[in-house]
Amino acid sequence: MPRHASRRLRGRSARDYGLAKGRKKVLLYAILALTLVGARSPLAQTVTALPFALHDNPQILADTRVALLGTLDLGPLVRRHESLAELSGLAWDDDEQLLFGVTDRGWMVRLKLDFSDGRLTNATFSGATRLTGEGGRRLTGRASDSEGMVGLRTRNGRAGDSEFIVAFERDNRLQLHDANGRLKRRIEVARPLRDSNAYRSRNKGFEAVMRHPHAGVVPGTEWPLRGADDSYWQWYRADGRSVRVPRLDRPSAGLVAMEALSDGRTVTLERAHSWLGLSLIIEVGLVDAWNGTTEAGGRLEKRTLWRLDSSLGWRVDNFEALTRHRGSRFLMASDDNGSALQTTLLVYFEIRP
Repeated sequence: MPRHASRRLRGRSARDYGLAKGRKKVLLYAILALTLVGARSPLAQTVTALPFALHDNPQILADTRVALLGTLDLGPLVRRHESLAELSGLAWDDDEQLLFGVTDRGWMVRLKLDFSDGRLTNATFSGATRLTGEGGRRLTGRASDSEGMVGLRTRNGRAGDSEFIVAFERDNRLQLHDANGRLKRRIEVARPLRDSNAYRSRNKGFEAVMRHPHAGVVPGTEWPLRGADDSYWQWYRADGRSVRVPRLDRPSAGLVAMEALSDGRTVTLERAHSWLGLSLIIEVGLVDAWNGTTEAGGRLEKRTLWRLDSSLGWRVDNFEALTRHRGSRFLMASDDNGSALQTTLLVYFEIRP
């Protein structure tokens, strides 16, 4: 995933990075700066989270399966609460009526959301705690790069018993944490995912995780594994059985979030950059039901539900977090990379029949 320059250079000499990477960062920030200009409402100064226009045409989604139900700019909250920076994973807790999140810096955060007439209208900061490891020690450095999450016991009608599986990148692993960020235990992953040399780079590992009704806990890698077919993602159950899913048709495409539905289908979130076209593409997809028993080589089909292309007027940011709210309604958030040129957006949308 893209990183802010200050974090990428931390503890290293600037000469370790070539001009090519520097140009890519400048291009990405240019794309995001251009797409965000003019999107904020002039009335937004009166509220904590600012209303945000993803597109100037309110009818842009009229003929699609997606209904946009509100977008908020969480920038003012991030500036007041640094723990919200680099938000990378989301999990809605229906019992607590809170939106939980994890960040690249190892924080577990909580937001209180306001809805009116079925639309997202505001968000307020509700608290944050550091994720911990063995012995209750705070996670730091590579070990703190939390990227995705999924909730357990968050819809059982009982408050106080929620837990969250968190996916960590760079030191690729899954961990179970309580609602205060404390480590409960590590989660087993399939053998092919345990080899650190299997990943294209340290920053192309575990980016997402889902709890599938038939396949159990399944992590998602940002890029296909080394030597794998670039046209597909391969999703592994803990016992090693797997299935292939078509990848977004862009060389830079990364899987950044996944949310399993009760019927076995999966909603995916993918991100791709087009450096030549100065565009950023975010795609929401729907993957066919997985029975959880497909052997390696089996394939599921995926349909595009929503493609946000900055070159077509969408004011997109670095979206990489997704969670189901209720029914077929979802929340999607962007990671600001700790950059003043980006912001944290929270989008509420519905997948229509």
